[in-house]
Amino acid sequence: MRCRDAATCVTHLQEGGLSALRAFRVRRHLAQCPECRAYAAQLEVTAGATRWLASEPLDPAHEAEAMSTFRAWQKRRADLPHEQAAGTLGSSGHGRVIATIALASFAGVALAQHRAPLGPSWILALVLTLLACALVPWTRTRGFVVVALAITAAAVPVVLAQQRALTWLFYMPCVVHELATAGIALAALWTWHKDRVSRSPSTAAGIAALGALAGDASLHVACESSSSLAHLLVFHVGGVALAAAAGAVIAVRFFAPRRALS
Repeated sequence: MRCRDAATCVTHLQEGGLSALRAFRVRRHLAQCPECRAYAAQLEVTAGATRWLASEPLDPAHEAEAMSTFRAWQKRRADLPHEQAAGTLGSSGHGRVIATIALASFAGVALAQHRAPLGPSWILALVLTLLACALVPWTRTRGFVVVALAITAAAVPVVLAQQRALTWLFYMPCVVHELATAGIALAALWTWHKDRVSRSPSTAAGIAALGALAGDASLHVACESSSSLAHLLVFHVGGVALAAAAGAVIAVRFFAPRRALS
């Protein structure tokens, strides 16, 4: 369910005018979307205030002023793009983050000292980059699901890998590369989007995982050990998981609301 659909159903949900299935879908969306939850809470407060005011006589001048203010607010909201009015990331915002992730993947290949010959490795790198870009919009409402998908996508090449010995220090640059591309993706998100959803742990984890997946995509072309089973599991798949965890921790550490000490 989209934010627009949920917003139109919130009032009916509070009044008990929805079917059981529709009410379940709206509640599920509210559980996943902080912005829509805030909107629903505002409606509930407004409805409570309206019921209280209904018991008191209202001065005609005050009523006219209140209606004028409401109509002006309604007109300003109608003039906004839907994504901005509903509190969701607009298509232009998606495009900026997607472009950053794609460029990070491309830069990983362009700056590499080693490149695999044209063939399956390049196709795999392209597919993983496109998948990372395609999943960006889903980070708003299903960030941790995106993390799981990114880790799964990074693990798919394992079926083609060969068993080889693992040398820890030699392969650490792969993890550093994935963490760097994850950091670039998060920087793009938090530079252009400063709303609460963009700074939530789930969204941050999802964007970081997709940034790391783009870095992993370039490593399939640039890494000489990308066919090693142990290397893929520890440094490529592990790098995506580590990036997602780091993104969530950073969001909690720097953007989570602080409670006042009593």
